[in-house]
Amino acid sequence: MLGYFRPGTSLSAESKRQYRIIYCSLCHSLRNTYGRRAALLLQNDSLFFALQSGFMPPVDEEKVVKKRCVMQPKKVEILASSPEVFEPLADFSLLTVLFAGWDNELDERRGVKSRLFDTLYRRVFTKLGAKLRQRGVSLDGLKRECVKNLELERKEASSPLERLEGFVRFASKLIAEFFPSAGKGERSLEIAREMLKVMYLIDALEDYHSDRRHGDFNVLFGHEGPNLAEYVESGVYSSLEAISLRGKFSTDRCLTEIIDSTFSFVVGRLALAREKYNKGVKDA
Repeated sequence: MLGYFRPGTSLSAESKRQYRIIYCSLCHSLRNTYGRRAALLLQNDSLFFALQSGFMPPVDEEKVVKKRCVMQPKKVEILASSPEVFEPLADFSLLTVLFAGWDNELDERRGVKSRLFDTLYRRVFTKLGAKLRQRGVSLDGLKRECVKNLELERKEASSPLERLEGFVRFASKLIAEFFPSAGKGERSLEIAREMLKVMYLIDALEDYHSDRRHGDFNVLFGHEGPNLAEYVESGVYSSLEAISLRGKFSTDRCLTEIIDSTFSFVVGRLALAREKYNKGVKDA
């Protein structure tokens, strides 16, 4: 359910450069804090959240320096001396991967790939656990609370959004604690909550028929009928509107273009998910 909030391909050259700067800065932060493998877990969603909530300021050109790319033999631009921004973002990226993994574990999707992932990234998540303990957060306790709320999704409810409420409330509150957004905690909380709804709904519509075939859980099961795609579309647009309204106003042209492009990308992914769902209905 990750990777929905990222800019599209229509950015201007300067906006692309600025997004690469913050992307590469997060990549370096992951590498410096958790090791080179952790950089492979970078999530665009965390960058959008930081931009839209106001946690990340516009790029300060005086702080831009060139460093060797973590993954490729080339130089990239990053923001130096900004640990207060990128260290929490690095933690957030890893937490979102853990949430997705715990969700798969609950569905008993633990094949060879999952076991290999655990082996490759054990040291990364051990370091994350030690770092969270410094904040008074237990990784084991976090998993128990996360799984408890994920289990609530599987219970009968009047609507898919009602099923999601427990996990969305838990995860968004945790995210908002990491990113107080310059004292605007309520803004962070609401943006995180609506982003999670969007990711869940699009992912569920996209995987609806494959989940049905494989016997996996899908939050949309139980909400049957010809209006399922319209229901998802309405929920996604409602959440996107809330994200837009709650976002911190910026006069920076590049940041505004990046955010607008990301909204367009999400809408495009929704259209693809709906097309895939409708094709599955016709083929059934």
